Parts: sequence; C-alpha cells; structure tokens
Amino acid sequence: MKRLLNLFLIGLLSAQGASLICYDPALEGIYQACAVKNGLNLTVFGTGFFRVNSLFPDFIVKLLSGAKICEPNRPVGKFFYTPNDEYYYAQEHYFEIIKLPQAWRISRSVRNVAVAVLDSGVQTDHPDLRQNLVLKAYNAYDDNEDVEDYDGHGTAVSGVIGAVGNNSRGIAGVAWQGRFLLTIKISHDQTVYLEPVVRAVNYILRNAKKFNIRVVNLSWGGYERSSILEQLIKKLLAANILVIAAAGNDAVDVRQHPLYPAAFKGVLSVASVAVDPEEGFIDLSDFSNYGNVSIAAPGTDVATTVPESQYGAASGTSFAAPIVAGAAALYMSKHRGATAKQTFEALRISCTRMPELEDFVNSGCLLNVHKLLTTKPVKKRNGKKRGRRR
Repeated sequence: MKRLLNLFLIGLLSAQGASLICYDPALEGIYQACAVKNGLNLTVFGTGFFRVNSLFPDFIVKLLSGAKICEPNRPVGKFFYTPNDEYYYAQEHYFEIIKLPQAWRISRSVRNVAVAVLDSGVQTDHPDLRQNLVLKAYNAYDDNEDVEDYDGHGTAVSGVIGAVGNNSRGIAGVAWQGRFLLTIKISHDQTVYLEPVVRAVNYILRNAKKFNIRVVNLSWGGYERSSILEQLIKKLLAANILVIAAAGNDAVDVRQHPLYPAAFKGVLSVASVAVDPEEGFIDLSDFSNYGNVSIAAPGTDVATTVPESQYGAASGTSFAAPIVAGAAALYMSKHRGATAKQTFEALRISCTRMPELEDFVNSGCLLNVHKLLTTKPVKKRNGKKRGRRR
C-alpha cells in the first residue's frame, strides 16, 4: 500500500526535470501498471530498469527508496579519441599507459606555445611534420637557416612531439596540430659541441616572446660537467622556459654518474620505460639511466618520423623526453599563463606512481597526460603554496 501511495506522489511530482534511473526487478510489473494507468512520467525499460523524471529528484529518490538502486541519469564515461593514422597500432600500447587517448578528449592541439627542439635538424618537407613546423628555423651549428637533418635524430625527436595526427598517414605525435615545433640545429651528427648550444640558447632568448617559446627539448647529454652549459640552462629557466632533458642511455645511476644537462637544477629529466604490447607490463628500459630522475615515459620502440618521408621505431631516453615535451606543450596551451615552474610541478603531482619504478625514478613517477591536463596550475601566495589547512 505504501509503495502505491508513493507512486501516486511520484505522479503528482513528475515533470520534465531531472531523470532518475532505477532498478527493481521484483516490482517492475507494479511500476509499469501504475505508470500506464495513472499516466506517470515514468518509463519502464524492462528487466527491472525504469526511468522517472522530476523537478524534485531528491524527494523522488526518497519515495523510491524501496527500489534496489536509484541514481541520477549522469555521465558514466566518455569515448576515447583514437586517431586514424596508418601506424597508430604501433603506438597505441604505450600511449594507453600514459593515458594519452583520454587526454586527447581534452586537448590535441597546441596554440600560442612553441617547443624548441635543439637537435640534428629536421626533414622540413616531411609530410607528417611540415604542417606543425615553425617556419622560421635556425641552424646554430653553421649560423644560417638550413636545418635539414643529415643524421635523422632530430626528425625522429620532432615526430614524437608533434607529428600531425588524424591525417590518415604515418603516426600521431603527442600533440597533433599547430605550428609549434621550432627546429634549432646544433649538430650534423651525434656529437654536440658547446658553441652551437651557446648560439641556440641566445637565439631562443632573443626570440622567446616572438615565437612564445615555452619548452626546450634536449635529447642529448654528457658526463663532463660544463659551467658554460649550466649558465645557459639557468638563463632559459630564468626566462620562464621549461627545460626537458633525456636522462641518458647507459643504464647507470645518475646519483653516482650525473649526466648533463639533465642533472642541472631545475631541469626536468626523463627516464625511459618499456611497455609490453600484449600484456601492458611496464619496466624501466634496460638501457635507461636511473636514480635522481624527475619522471619516466615510454622510450622503447617508439614509432616516429625518419628522413626521406619515412617512418621507423627508435629507442632511447632521447625519445622518452619528447613525449613529456609534447605533454608539457599541451598543458601550457590549455592552461594559458602557466609558468615553467607550475608546469614542472603539474607534471610531478599528476604522474602515476608505479611501485616497480620507485627504485629508479623519483616517487616512481610515470607520465599521466590525462591527469596532467586536468591538473590546475599550483598558485603561490606570499611565497607559499595555496591550499587547505589540515
């Protein structure tokens, strides 16, 4: 009797308001009969499920307290965005680990942010890169504008960050669209000398505002400390530019064998993890340096662009670092005004803590791009982080 009285009240309160989805298989027949007889704003789906609309959803829930389950008609998920690039299948397993498809639901393009790639140059007419290249590039090795890549390393690094996505060809970069890849050539081969780096950094500092350079990717390093290089890094950091560097490929503990520039204070250093394509198992790549490293990202068998308009797979912390650089660019583009320090902190606090990485990377930190994009920049007030008291 009480159940029938409640149904009568529901009829009086029903309207085109909030929807409630309920489940009560034992009483489905009663609800359906009363709905038909009394004209209630109630829809019975069958197998015990029904919907009721009301301008007073909280009260309706109380009236339906006899139902086993009753919930608001709320979102329970979203589609994950998957690009149509030809070789995306070779990327999917490691992109899933860092929650990149979920992040692409939020942002896939970079606007008003440039990533400077200090490397061996780039194939400027690569069909999967040219759309995303900043037109004004610089050859710091020869002090001219010829940035063609005769080694291949720079083209591969650039593809990881920003190969055009969802264009039915090749691969997808971490960020898909926007002229945000600024090529600065510092070497013709695999050796980086100090003078071209000096030229490159000075070029960045002169043009930081013009191109809105916010991120610098350094997929190289060495074990001999350079005071000049340290000063260059300090200049970049002081200019509110996030510096991201590869941790190195010698499988050594960088606490005993620091590699520069990754070991300099303020630099976001990146280790490499390997992801099993079948099981999704994650482990530190067998070549990756470890120890006092800021974050880890996939760096084993990373699909990317290579010269002569081709594609290939590359391994190394050189290819883990640009994954993080691409994520940082997406973050800075979405959170306009986020500083380099705020972006560094957002990458740190949003990462996935992996117990299997705790001995190798600070806090076992694995890049999580989806969580990164939903993390607001941490603001400071009076020199302290703003937050709740505990």
